[in-house]
Amino acid sequence: MKEIGDCMIKAGIVAADEHETTGERALLNYGHTIGHGIEAAAGYGRYLHGEAISLGIVAAGIISMKHAALPAQEHERIVALLKQFHLPVKLPPDIITGTIIAALKTDKKFSEGKIRFVLTPGIGEAFVSPDVTLDEIRGAIEALREI
Repeated sequence: MKEIGDCMIKAGIVAADEHETTGERALLNYGHTIGHGIEAAAGYGRYLHGEAISLGIVAAGIISMKHAALPAQEHERIVALLKQFHLPVKLPPDIITGTIIAALKTDKKFSEGKIRFVLTPGIGEAFVSPDVTLDEIRGAIEALREI
């Protein structure tokens, strides 16, 4: 039954911001920016969508520790939860960072050299920031190899 409640919450957010004009709907994309880049760079089919997003969530958490003061222990808790559900949290070396970055540049949240990136200061909270740089994203992707 929890899934029905979660779907209703998501449906309400999508209905309230159907064309992503207020920014609230973008909050549903936590982990998706890098996750979609990984999905494309890995070749569609290597990862299920949720598996790629799992990697994106870990990377977004790394960036959130710097930009949103996400406590390291909360990030570790998120990583542990993803592992508990047997989702990937470590990026294999054969998926090239530059290819992920190139895919990011086609994301709808990327325009005029900037990306609107979803960050979290803590579990259950999120906001969109225009201040995350491609170098910081590159660093988070590289950090995924060391987990």
